[in-house]
Amino acid sequence: MDNNKKFYCSFEIITPVHIGSGEDYYLTDYYFDDQDNKLIFYDKTKVSQLICKQSKKEFADFLKAAEAGDYFKLKRAMKPHIKSAASEYIDINRLCNRNHFSQ
Repeated sequence: MDNNKKFYCSFEIITPVHIGSGEDYYLTDYYFDDQDNKLIFYDKTKVSQLICKQSKKEFADFLKAAEAGDYFKLKRAMKPHIKSAASEYIDINRLCNRNHFSQ
């Protein structure tokens, strides 16, 4: 028996609200895919494994960039593998569409 139901709600906020888990996110924890307009969270271990399988030199360069804290080089190295290692994503179009919250 399926107990999942979908509800669309509207709320009037009358006090300050904090929504969060207390977790900190770093530049290497997510990737914004501007083509699909999605914020992608991915498994870093899986990305590392995919890079290693592709080329030992590419993996060595990836590790050097990680040690140096060069986030831009890390992102470039990870980009081709992000979607394969995605654990979850946020669709920005759907999130920002006000009609999404109406019935």
